[in-house]
Amino acid sequence: LRYPFAAMGVKNTLLIYYEGQFDRAPQHKKVFAYRDYGHQLITTLKTNITDTIYTKLHVTQFDSWAATPKGGIEYGVAVGINF
Repeated sequence: LRYPFAAMGVKNTLLIYYEGQFDRAPQHKKVFAYRDYGHQLITTLKTNITDTIYTKLHVTQFDSWAATPKGGIEYGVAVGINF
């Protein structure tokens, strides 16, 4: 999902991304210690400082995904330049 909006004269975008896996193979579950279901949910706020410079704040919630078989949360901050 993508929701562009303006606040205090600055262009922003709220992004929500979900990816899930269902009915995993027994071998896959055994190797990675995953459950039958796993997901990642990423919420990002992108703010355009200028036409070329932006910042991003994101929170990712994992459940039986990647290196987090028992779940976890990841936070991130980024500054980028559009060419």
